[in-house]
Amino acid sequence: MNNILQFYNKINITNENNKISDKLVQEIYQKSFSGVIKIIPKFNTNDKLNNVINNLIKTSLNNLNNSITKDMKSCSYKNTNDCWIYCDQYCKKFITKLINIEIHSTIYMLNVISNSLLSINDSYIIFIIKDRNIERLTGIWNHDCIYIKFKVSNSESNTRLIMGFGPSSSGKTYCSKSIIRILSATDKKFPKSFLSIDGGIYREKSLIYQKIIKDINKRLYIGLKNLFLAGGIYDYFTRKSLFEADIVKKNITKYLIDNKIKISLYIPETLGGCIFDCYNKYKKYIDITGDKKWIGLLIWQHKKHKHCDYADKYKCKGCTESGKSREKLEGKMYSNFSWEISMRNGMNEMMKAPGGRYKIHNCGGYQKDCISIIEDYTDKNISNRITSETINEKQFKLHII
Repeated sequence: MNNILQFYNKINITNENNKISDKLVQEIYQKSFSGVIKIIPKFNTNDKLNNVINNLIKTSLNNLNNSITKDMKSCSYKNTNDCWIYCDQYCKKFITKLINIEIHSTIYMLNVISNSLLSINDSYIIFIIKDRNIERLTGIWNHDCIYIKFKVSNSESNTRLIMGFGPSSSGKTYCSKSIIRILSATDKKFPKSFLSIDGGIYREKSLIYQKIIKDINKRLYIGLKNLFLAGGIYDYFTRKSLFEADIVKKNITKYLIDNKIKISLYIPETLGGCIFDCYNKYKKYIDITGDKKWIGLLIWQHKKHKHCDYADKYKCKGCTESGKSREKLEGKMYSNFSWEISMRNGMNEMMKAPGGRYKIHNCGGYQKDCISIIEDYTDKNISNRITSETINEKQFKLHII
């Protein structure tokens, strides 16, 4: 159980007066995953949950050996380490159930919210549960969420919204803290902490998802095609990912709205799937923050490195190269299918931001000390190009309304 508690070590829970011990986290975990025991009759309530989960994942993936012949043949002309295998019906049967149990659990939701805080002043999330409500917790988020509130340790009354538009693998998550530092340096009242609503965090903080990747990395293929489907990649059998990050995103958004929680938000958004009305993709975040002067960013890299025509020190790694390099680590196939759509929609929506509009060419660490470029589009009539070399409080101040 110690490794479980370590996995959830960022969760801070109080009963309004005192911090509650790790014992409560352990109890919530046990309740959250009690449904695992019911999946296969041969496991019983005396088995350690961690062992049950590990055995279910191992059993599911081992059975792939009987159904991957076709996939392996299609990859036979190249190194097997480049092969992606489809998780078949038997594999899905248990892995999908495990993932669904986790993403609908209270312990998981507390974990992802805790790890979604972007702070430049070491703030953290504190969950508050009234003493009389502790016994009411069932481990199921949809039931428990009405008993759980949260606050940021260094609370701020001024709530802002930053929309980080841009193609997949352009660096929207990676750049987030740097952007907050830059904006905070120009305005002392600007918030130092933002809650990010980001599917990448939800995969990273999923115990089941990470255990699957760890097990897959021991095998002769790179990953499961349908573990998480990126834009432009389709599962022709169910058209669903085994891990559906949108469910988590919707649950967190609903929680913030239902509890009228006012908190600054940073939202990375590819806009690869909207055709007619992209505004509805982020209107709810404007409502949550109440920020009528929200800030829009377009964080981008060229589709491929060879397309980047900037001088050497400004060249980007390329979205395709960035995405491909992280496939095995993140457990998802990368697709640049929606790059053009994301760029067009991102630029259009960024230009609607009333509080500041910044187009950021992220070099993506292509070479040591590479320089990113920021263009200030706040004044629609001009584009002021500056580089990350000059971004500091004395030399340059971003225009923030």
